[in-house]
Amino acid sequence: MSWGKIKGTAKAPVTQTEQEIENMEAVEAGFAEQLDTDAMIASLKAQRATEAKTMRDIGSTDYYFCVFFNNEMQMVEFCKAFGLNPNNIFMDGREVAKQFRKALSTPDEPRHKTRPASKEYLELAQGLRS
Repeated sequence: MSWGKIKGTAKAPVTQTEQEIENMEAVEAGFAEQLDTDAMIASLKAQRATEAKTMRDIGSTDYYFCVFFNNEMQMVEFCKAFGLNPNNIFMDGREVAKQFRKALSTPDEPRHKTRPASKEYLELAQGLRS
């Protein structure tokens, strides 16, 4: 025995009006326009390429170089001659270029900015606070 054959249990078929069908088709068409997959894929590929270049630049050491001297006195003499701090062993190349009166025409790459650690964090890290 089928449940549909029992009196009063059979469900009436769901019917949609032509207006409801047209509304649904309009909604579907609107979604299709919004989801322009080719443009989305192209945008994602471009963003991925940009991010890959940024990650290569961040991990690259190709923009560092060292200057060596025979002794400390030569290094101090060199730094003083060009207005550099001999106690600062890591110098910003842009600042060194300014001391040599040479402007760098290449723009800076965007970098992630870090903020200084809070006093509370430093105290916790040094074990001064529990």
